[in-house]
Amino acid sequence: MHPRPTRLLTAIAAVGILMTSSGVAVGAEYLYYSSTGLSGGIGRVAVDGTGNNAAFIPGGAGYLAASATNLYWAVPPASGPSYVGRAAIDGTGVDTTWLNQGGANSPAVAINSRYVFYGVNISGTNYIGRANIDGSGNNPTLVSLNGLQAAFVIAADENQVYWGSGGGATRISRVAVDGTGVNADFVTGTNGVTGLAVTPTHLYWSNTGGSSIGRVSIDGSAANASFISGLGSDVRGVAVSGNKIFWADRGNGNLGVANMDGSGVNQSLVTGLGTGLFGVATQYAGSNATLTVSRTGAGTGTVTSSPAAIDCGAICSAGFTFGTSVTLTAKAASDSAFTGWSGACSGTIATCALSMSEARTATATFYRSSDLAPTVLAPRRRVVSGQQFRLAIRARNTTTTTATSVTSCLRLPSNIAVVRAAGGLRSGRTVCFRLGDIAAGASAAKVITVRAATSRRVTRSIGGSDRLAGGPRVDAAPVRMTILPRPARARVAG
Repeated sequence: MHPRPTRLLTAIAAVGILMTSSGVAVGAEYLYYSSTGLSGGIGRVAVDGTGNNAAFIPGGAGYLAASATNLYWAVPPASGPSYVGRAAIDGTGVDTTWLNQGGANSPAVAINSRYVFYGVNISGTNYIGRANIDGSGNNPTLVSLNGLQAAFVIAADENQVYWGSGGGATRISRVAVDGTGVNADFVTGTNGVTGLAVTPTHLYWSNTGGSSIGRVSIDGSAANASFISGLGSDVRGVAVSGNKIFWADRGNGNLGVANMDGSGVNQSLVTGLGTGLFGVATQYAGSNATLTVSRTGAGTGTVTSSPAAIDCGAICSAGFTFGTSVTLTAKAASDSAFTGWSGACSGTIATCALSMSEARTATATFYRSSDLAPTVLAPRRRVVSGQQFRLAIRARNTTTTTATSVTSCLRLPSNIAVVRAAGGLRSGRTVCFRLGDIAAGASAAKVITVRAATSRRVTRSIGGSDRLAGGPRVDAAPVRMTILPRPARARVAG
């Protein structure tokens, strides 16, 4: 969500604001940016670069974090203790002393769905502090950074906290959200980390010294410090939202944007923000409920979502704002059929509606039209008009995985009438049965009783088919039945 590689993909136009950290929070319709100093503040601009409001929230601000309902930021201290500030996402209810950090703060703030994280210096020792998302349970000394790099910028997901110390630092460190398992050299070879963004698959960072944005897999492999290069002389922060990457150029006072794959670089999305521009926010992927789609079966097909985010094959995982209603649609290729859902979706209808109140997974099953071998079984091939006999339709699964929600049908000629078809669904001259799931290599069959009628000798074809629910009908070779007229009875004249 997010294929092109599978990734988290959140449409910027979706309802709500993404959780972010450090500088500019990427929202449903807006970017939020901050500037340093007590004369600075938090600005807001539409994601297309229009409607800039530099005085959205006046006052000093370091990096930012945003949830669906609130903005959080590091308040530069005039003197005494430092704080994390908070306001409603619409800019109202500003509280610059919302959370007391208990020491001299760094500009770093990040959130996940449960906690607020921040950097702080207490009596000469650097720490990463943590509080519950409502401000309770504040612990300014969760992680002691004595002997480690200071936390100048922070990003967090549900499991890990990442930090860098800016300046000429050449590494990114990581620790579990409970403060254990410090990995000081999670990523090395950076060049002044001034922004971090984490998604389920990658960690992104801005290099001030390298004028670039780097990327590394979430397990620390495949680091590329020049994922996007040739940017301004003082890149501050990176935000990843939807299929876009945003950053700030402090030297030029601009916000930039590029496609998720690093193409389409535009260094002037927003200009004229001044050299006090501090950075863009890192996106916290966990602010959204992640929807993951998979496909199974020997057939081929795609699954798409509305709102547009998932297009699997290509993009099979996406994040949606909590509570968003998402509709998945399965579409089989021309040689295949969609046979049903499993996981968060069920049934055989090609569309599935979900409420993203939590992370969900759904699997669509596709079979090739030839994967279920249909056969019509008849105990005799010659019958007399008026005679009853039985017919069976059998479906055999020739694949190595279970075929789900199979429906089998018999098509009858006009002179073959149905006598009994327990559980059958009739439509005109067609009788269908729901066979359900058929294991690999197994078969299932249904039997009906019919009666032949004719006044002369005829040969009729009784067609067999397997219809995969939601897909095309697959014809079996027909069975030819010969119907003989009833023999005439001699009448004796009285």
